[in-house]
Amino acid sequence: MYVRGGDHGDFDETIPRNPASLTEAPKIQIFSISPFTGKSLLLSDGDRPVISPDSKQVVFIKNNQAWIVPIDGSKPAKALFYAKRRTGSLQYSPDGSQISFVSSRGDHSFIGIYKNDGTPVQYLTPTFATDQSPCWSPMAK
Repeated sequence: MYVRGGDHGDFDETIPRNPASLTEAPKIQIFSISPFTGKSLLLSDGDRPVISPDSKQVVFIKNNQAWIVPIDGSKPAKALFYAKRRTGSLQYSPDGSQISFVSSRGDHSFIGIYKNDGTPVQYLTPTFATDQSPCWSPMAK
């Protein structure tokens, strides 16, 4: 996996840089590389890809929301869930059945867990604090 575009490490990594002064905004895009052919495959516009534990799919950030795409590009990327404002810090649970994330809402943020399309997003003890840096226990299921 690799990301082309963006300026990782800058004050706002979501803004594409334009050192060539192009007339159209450059894209930030996610690519996978086939282990068999060595060829790059464009998966989607987006950033911050995280590969699932079974290496079959990738979650990533696009337009400040969580998206998902098969790592082989066999289906188009789709939005995973909606969370108000800015979603980040995506992490798969060790067994790959859940995804934790941070929903940043300006003056506070929540840690949430996504399980599947049929289950509402679960927010862990939501308060008006700045929750961040979720981490799964290796024993999590």
